[in-house]
This record gives sequence, C-alpha cells and structure tokens, in this order.
Amino acid sequence: MPNLENLKEFFDSRLFVVLQVLGGLVSLIFLAGIIILIKKGGAFDRHMNHLKIAWKATPIPRHKMGKRWISIKKEMDTEDPENWRAAIIDADLMLDEVLSKIGYEGDNIDQRLQNILPEQFPSLEEAWKAHRVRDFLVEDLSYPLSRKVADATMEIYKNIFLETGLIL
Repeated sequence: MPNLENLKEFFDSRLFVVLQVLGGLVSLIFLAGIIILIKKGGAFDRHMNHLKIAWKATPIPRHKMGKRWISIKKEMDTEDPENWRAAIIDADLMLDEVLSKIGYEGDNIDQRLQNILPEQFPSLEEAWKAHRVRDFLVEDLSYPLSRKVADATMEIYKNIFLETGLIL
C-alpha cells in the first residue's frame, strides 16, 4: 500500500493546491476567451435581438389579414392602373402592420425594414424592392403603372405573406 500512501501525501501537499489554483486560473482564462469570441462574433447579440423581438410580438389576426389580402387581390383583378396602385399601397401597409405586430421596432416600415437582419427575414431584400415601388408610386402620382410592374410587385408581397403564413 505504499502507492496509496504516496497519493494521500500528494493530495495533502502544497504542490497539489498550487496545481488546483493554476488549473482554475487556466479555466477562467479559457472561459473569458470563449465569452470574448462569442461577443465579437455577434452571435450572442443576434440571439438576444431575436428573443427581444419575439417577446414584443403580438398575435397576428390571420383571418382578418386573409380577408384583407383577398380585398387587395380584387383591386388587382381590374384593368384600372389606379386600382393596381391602391393594391400595392394597401399591400405595403399590410406588410408594415405585420412587421409591427411581429415586434420589429420603428415608427414606419422604412425603420422596421432597417432593423431587420437578413437571417431574421429571408425576403428582406424583396420586401425592400416592393416597398421602393410603393414609395415611387406615392411620390409620382402621374407615373403610368404597367401591369407587368404591378404584377411583379404584388408577387413579392404575396410571397412574403405566404412565407409568414398569413395567407395560404
């Protein structure tokens, strides 16, 4: 049993205490390094932002939104470019309301879209395109809106609403 005696002496020695302290310090240094890497990579901040947005979200009345979308589509089913213009504006307002209810911060759709990270909203770039068309239509009321532009813009809104589950 001399081996057990040697082990007991080792565990009672100052050397073991020093090794424990050094091991603890090395562990703390590694932990601090991991925390720094997580913070610099932004993953922690992105995760916290996702949680904040989810916490602020309010229920979206899908039935009401579905009816609203049907009404917007009816405006597009006409041959009147003014109805198409109104449909695009209404779809943009609907998107703004959805983004607000989901919890994205901002006073208007421009600010809300700016506060969205691409990984949070896969159709972010498309939403910007459709919103820019809407802005142009509001700024230049004399612009002759073509069926092609109106349909392409409404297709973007439709895809966003399908993606978010608002319409089927």
